[in-house]
Amino acid sequence: MAYLILFYKDRLDSAGITVPDNVTNVYYDNHHNSIWAVSITGTNKPVSPTRVEFTILHKIVGGTGRFEEATGAYTINGYFNPQTQQTFFSINGRIDD
Repeated sequence: MAYLILFYKDRLDSAGITVPDNVTNVYYDNHHNSIWAVSITGTNKPVSPTRVEFTILHKIVGGTGRFEEATGAYTINGYFNPQTQQTFFSINGRIDD
């Protein structure tokens, strides 16, 4: 079971969303729409004691509601401070029809 599902199973269940075990990321709204993604690759690079930069590529593998047959991809780029746990990131990608 993917770590996301393991930690958020109750919340997803209460929203009426059942997600496949291989899914690592879920985005959902209050209208039973969700987007499911699988992490493909990831890198992290320590650049200083207070900054680790990271990039993670995800593949969109479906969802619920209006995203039931969704496909696509997105990348998360960001950095975090291991001393304070502050994280900053941006997401760039697409959902194909």
